[in-house]
Amino acid sequence: METFTANADPVSAARGLDDLRTAQKLGQPTPSRLVTVTGPAEPASAAASAPLRIEGTVRFPSGRVRTEDVRGGRATAAGVVRFRGLIGGAAPSVLQVRLRGSAVAAGQPVVRVVVEPITLDPAVRPPARTWVDAVRRRRVTLTGRELLSRAIDLDLSYARARQYDMYLWSPDPVRSRTTYVFRTSAAPSAPELRPAESDGGRSALVFALVLSGLVMAAGALVVV
Repeated sequence: METFTANADPVSAARGLDDLRTAQKLGQPTPSRLVTVTGPAEPASAAASAPLRIEGTVRFPSGRVRTEDVRGGRATAAGVVRFRGLIGGAAPSVLQVRLRGSAVAAGQPVVRVVVEPITLDPAVRPPARTWVDAVRRRRVTLTGRELLSRAIDLDLSYARARQYDMYLWSPDPVRSRTTYVFRTSAAPSAPELRPAESDGGRSALVFALVLSGLVMAAGALVVV
């Protein structure tokens, strides 16, 4: 997304961050604010990526499965692999879950993912009572240009998160919250999987799940 950068007055840019923090707490759009700058404004680009909280499970509804190595999650005593994390915003854009083990007459894995937009981003929290107070007390080492860039980036992320969170818009003046639930299902014409005859019904299990902020925005899951 095309934005701009400039040598901003640190206190003026800090007020923009304080306005953004207040808007997040109230669940309202960020109000417009004039920022004092010195010199010309220059074009810049920023990624409007919404922070999303991810929680999910991977389980096998049938057969006997023994997990030997799990990365990006943890296996429970019941054989269910649970994972959680953040994607988008200041967090990485991809969350990977990998598990390796052995399976006997196991069915297709069932993946369930719950996604919640984060509209109250911890990155907006100031290192003092307010961002203005932090600047005046020299609690931040960021320049005016850097503070302005941070305010723009966080404001874009907040606007994108509100788009996710207001998927089902209500005309009533009440706060709403949106949660996305993804679950794998059997393909209509999926061929039946049979274990190789040479291994006595036992086969190697390799499963990888990749969740991406861009993929989640399209409403799909990538399962390898």
